[in-house]
Amino acid sequence: MRNDMYTILNTFCIWCVRLTYVNLLWFTFIILGFVIFGLMPSTVAMFSVIREWKKEEHEVRVFRVFWLSYKENFIKSNAIGLLLAFMAVPIYLIYYMSHLLFEVDYRFLGFALTVGYFIIFSVIVVYIFPVMAHYNVRVFTQVKYAFLIGVSNPITTLILIGLCLAVFYVIYYIGYAFFFGGSTVAAMIMWKAYHIFKKIEGIQVSA
Repeated sequence: MRNDMYTILNTFCIWCVRLTYVNLLWFTFIILGFVIFGLMPSTVAMFSVIREWKKEEHEVRVFRVFWLSYKENFIKSNAIGLLLAFMAVPIYLIYYMSHLLFEVDYRFLGFALTVGYFIIFSVIVVYIFPVMAHYNVRVFTQVKYAFLIGVSNPITTLILIGLCLAVFYVIYYIGYAFFFGGSTVAAMIMWKAYHIFKKIEGIQVSA
């Protein structure tokens, strides 16, 4: 019993240190990229580190994996960030235009369209980072993969979004968001996404 408790406590402490370290790297490289240019590559790099932890094939040299991913994905990830920014604009436009063009009785249609588009956009955002960390494909292909994986696993996606929001809220509420807020959410997403990737790869092999 004591050994089991020690193992659980030890594993918990190890993961706290891991997530804190990669979260600090994430923040640091966001700042080094002047925020606007650092956010996307730094987030992809964080997911890349977590992906290596999930593989459990070897000892992960965290900084080396993070730095290499940051450099390799700097241009591509910022291109995807720009694309996502353009994709986010219609969320406001649809809502605004529906109020401008529709009468009060039909504005629920505009609201429904806004919610529908927002859900599609959220699905892409959730899976785009694990896709970038796992697949070396073109920008638009990565966006397509993120969308298809999300809509192909709707229940998993909804549960994942709910859990991530809940966990981040709890971490933020207790004041530890700076230490492992981003990395905890990233770990949850990458863990589940990696299982989906391996499942897809298994189907492709058997086919």
